[in-house]
Amino acid sequence: MDNTTDPRLSNLIRIWNRTPNVSQKKAAIAMDITQPAVSYFLNGKNPLNTDIVIKFAKYLNVFPYEIDPSLNWEGFVTPVNPFHQFKYEEQ
Repeated sequence: MDNTTDPRLSNLIRIWNRTPNVSQKKAAIAMDITQPAVSYFLNGKNPLNTDIVIKFAKYLNVFPYEIDPSLNWEGFVTPVNPFHQFKYEEQ
C-alpha cells in the first residue's frame, strides 16, 4: 500500500531532513524496531500510526503534533532523545 500522500509522512520527512546526524540505523535502535521497518515508514510503504509517530517524535526530539497535528495533547512532553540534543525549529 502506498501512503506517500499522507500529510503526516510529509511532516516527518521534512523534520527528518532538517535534523542533523539522523540515520535509519540509530532510529531503529532508539525506536526498538528494525532498520528496514524505519525505511518502510519513511518511504510510505507502511502507514504511520500513533505509536510510530510518537517513537519518531522521541527520536527526532520534536513534539508528536509536529508530525501528526491530531496529537496536539495538552501538556504532552517528548523526552530528550539521547541520540540528539537538537530541537527542530522552523526557519
